[in-house]
Amino acid sequence: MARIDTEAWEATNRQRLDDQVEMVRRDNDAGVTVRSTRGEEDLTILTVPNAVIVEGEGRDEKLEALKAFVEGPKSPFVKGGKPTKRDKTVIDQITVFELPRLKGRRGEKEDAADVVLQEPTLKDVARPEYYIHVSADHGRPCPATEPEETGLRDPWPPFDPTSTAGQGVVVTVVDTGWWQTAARHPWLAQDVGGDPEPIGANLHAYSGHGTFIAGIVRCRAPKAVIRHERFKVQRRKRGQAYADYEASVRESAIIRQLKEALDKHVGDERPHIINLSAGTYTLDDQELSTLTAVGNVIRNLPNTVLIAAAGNDSTDVPFYPAASGWAVGVGSLDRQGGVSNFSNFGPNANVYALGRNHVNAFPDGVYRCRETPDKEDRRVFTPQSGLARWSGTSFAAPLVAGLIAAELSENGGTAKAAARTVLNSVQRRQVRLRPAPLPAYPYGKIKRLHPNF
Repeated sequence: MARIDTEAWEATNRQRLDDQVEMVRRDNDAGVTVRSTRGEEDLTILTVPNAVIVEGEGRDEKLEALKAFVEGPKSPFVKGGKPTKRDKTVIDQITVFELPRLKGRRGEKEDAADVVLQEPTLKDVARPEYYIHVSADHGRPCPATEPEETGLRDPWPPFDPTSTAGQGVVVTVVDTGWWQTAARHPWLAQDVGGDPEPIGANLHAYSGHGTFIAGIVRCRAPKAVIRHERFKVQRRKRGQAYADYEASVRESAIIRQLKEALDKHVGDERPHIINLSAGTYTLDDQELSTLTAVGNVIRNLPNTVLIAAAGNDSTDVPFYPAASGWAVGVGSLDRQGGVSNFSNFGPNANVYALGRNHVNAFPDGVYRCRETPDKEDRRVFTPQSGLARWSGTSFAAPLVAGLIAAELSENGGTAKAAARTVLNSVQRRQVRLRPAPLPAYPYGKIKRLHPNF
């Protein structure tokens, strides 16, 4: 389906973006800085206002210079608010440097990170820390649609209980964690574990995102072992209770969970496949150094491959890590076989797979819509169904992860070889412009449109 380019469509998307940025501002203790929109592309980039990243050659000297500026006699920062490193080393000598509050009313007008980044004596010392969007849609930190109730009792694409696909393959889902009650579904009843996701009766914006993804993998590879690495989504406390939804994920939190996924073994194996349905645009369109460091590790692991969602902005602006040469970027197709109107393309998508209207496991509870045109609508998810309908490249990615797991279990070899086999088995066609509709295809297959991997 070609992108619908009407004033009404664009106005709705603009309002959805405003709704979501306001959600991040209101419910994020770390705050948010909106750094850039790209004219016609309208892609908003969010960064952390009270932290910067220090990296590269001369990192220790850069840290000393930054510390001297922050704590010096002419410092614009509050005294006694000694900065600390969020992590001694996030990965590969890359440090997150937390900043204290700015003095007086200056803090009401400026972000701490901007003061550092604009200081002439600190040129090239630091860069912003980005927020990573969970399957970002139109430059915003949310999936392509909000989850919808469904009267269905079975997942779509379907689950085959007799299949042995995925036997012996370990898939790690780096996402919101594992909602353990989902084990009531037969396709998630065994060999699913890892970091749990705490969920209450009021569902936040990403509730069940990781569990939904695990369900999609399992419907393609029923015997694969699924392990969850939960990233900590930024939240603000209201009294003693957390808000009923969460905002975006700090770059450092995603990297920490990816590093943990690579460091963990199941038996003698690292994960064969890592699914990351998240990513970000950058101010200079270049890959974040933290993701480059992860990629350097994965490149040297022949039996590990990372699958990444391409993003949901109908753009070819690089969205990382999907646009990274070391990852498999996955765009979205509709059931009729056309590229979804929200799907990113170009360097972001090595392949396209079904991403529209997946049905899979979802938590029980009440979901309040946050976005135009459904803002304030209440959706009630009950144990009688235990499922939701959801769309986005977030859900195209795990379908490809499941196909690779199935190929690896059936024919052996390495995870990277299995990924190449899956990608090489489908149609190749380079796409440089906006994608046009494609011929119809069965839900279990994919279209390869950008053969870079």
